[in-house]
Amino acid sequence: TRKSIFSKPTLTEKLIANASNLDVHIIPDTEGKKAEYRARKNRMKKATNKYKLSDENINNIIRLYKDTTTCNEKNAMISYEKIKENNYNLSINLYLKNQDKELSVIDIDDVEQKLTTILDNQNKLKNEIDLFVKEYHSKIKSEIKSLLKEDEIKYVTLESVCDVYTGGEAPEDIIKDNKPSGEYIYPLYSNGTDENSIYGYSKTYRIENDAVTVSSIGTIGYHTIRKGKFTPVIRLKTLVPKDNNVLNIEYLNYIFDMISFVGTNATLSSMNSSKIKKMKIALPDIEIQKYIVEHLKKFDGLLEALKKELSYREDQATYYKNSMLSFKDLVDNE
Repeated sequence: TRKSIFSKPTLTEKLIANASNLDVHIIPDTEGKKAEYRARKNRMKKATNKYKLSDENINNIIRLYKDTTTCNEKNAMISYEKIKENNYNLSINLYLKNQDKELSVIDIDDVEQKLTTILDNQNKLKNEIDLFVKEYHSKIKSEIKSLLKEDEIKYVTLESVCDVYTGGEAPEDIIKDNKPSGEYIYPLYSNGTDENSIYGYSKTYRIENDAVTVSSIGTIGYHTIRKGKFTPVIRLKTLVPKDNNVLNIEYLNYIFDMISFVGTNATLSSMNSSKIKKMKIALPDIEIQKYIVEHLKKFDGLLEALKKELSYREDQATYYKNSMLSFKDLVDNE
């Protein structure tokens, strides 16, 4: 077709004008979308830095041109009347049926049925998780109660069973990276969560033994167990059990799940070490602590698996919701 009404007549127009009874035989050229081009490229041979049609490809085009009875996605005999109906447009897509481009229409009724089923299963799973948590909690509490008596539980301050350190300024001789390098093998931890808490690496360390660190700035209350030989910085609180036969470090970390940090609200921007030192925790016998830790770790594993399953179902539901609003499979962008 012409680019504008002032352009010179196209070859199509000249052919139609001089041979009005002519039927046009359309054969796709070697241009096209990437996928089609790659397929044709395999049928071509390379000449210098360009590709040219191979003898086999040329013969295929000639054969398709001569085959006036064939009508499929490769060639077609198109009448003058048909071309006229399309305003003399010889775009291949108007005349050839490309099986690979057929629309895959979404069955909305089917999607709605699947979505309803998934949402029902999702709600059912949530209820099962709630029931599981309650039953598990009840059984563990009952077993713990049978193992001890109220007067066997001590309530002690953290400073009486832990050495409490506050992180200072970072040493000068460090590398600020999230991976160790060369002699810089000892991590520095700041206030933050997970990998965001890595401040850098140093040649030396301040804390020798395993410890629980507690953020006191920003992510106040975030706590985790750190392997020994590290340095806390920027007011990060570090608690090291004075005697591992009195206080289990994993028990200590779980205890912090129960503590409500005043600094977590918007009125405080930090938490000082004296507040942590004066906090009181329940301290049963070390064997009871280990028993509690063992079951809490199992509980965490089971709950994580349930959360993953629930997340998967939610992703499924989201997919079907989005499919109802997606038109890319229903619109030909060509």
